[in-house]
Amino acid sequence: MFVSLYRAGETPAQLVMYPGKDHDFLGEGLPDCRADAARRIVDWISRFIGQAAEPVREALTERERELY
Repeated sequence: MFVSLYRAGETPAQLVMYPGKDHDFLGEGLPDCRADAARRIVDWISRFIGQAAEPVREALTERERELY
C-alpha cells in the first residue's frame, strides 16, 4: 500500500519498518509492534476521513508522542 500511495503523490504516506518483522506481524507479531501499527493506522485514517485523532494520541506513550 505504501508504494501505491507514494507513487500517487496525493496522500501523505510513511513507511514504518519493524526490525525482524514481515507482513504477518499484525496478526502474530509482538504486542508492542502490533499496538504501534494499530495506532498509526487509526491515526492515518482519522486524518483522512475528517475525524479527530486525539483519542489515539492520548493513548500514546511519551516516546511515541515525540515521534509524531
